[in-house]
Amino acid sequence: MVFTCSLPHYWKYSEQNESEEEFTKRMGEDLENLIQKEGADTIAGFLPSQ
Repeated sequence: MVFTCSLPHYWKYSEQNESEEEFTKRMGEDLENLIQKEGADTIAGFLPSQ
């Protein structure tokens, strides 16, 4: 099974007036939420998106 999370590309996907620090924090929180939702034991690796 494959799960997807937010794409961490600041220049393309940052919100209006969002700093790089805020964006990085939001991406980290999105990833943490996904891991908690699916269970850490279900995550075998990470693949870069295209």
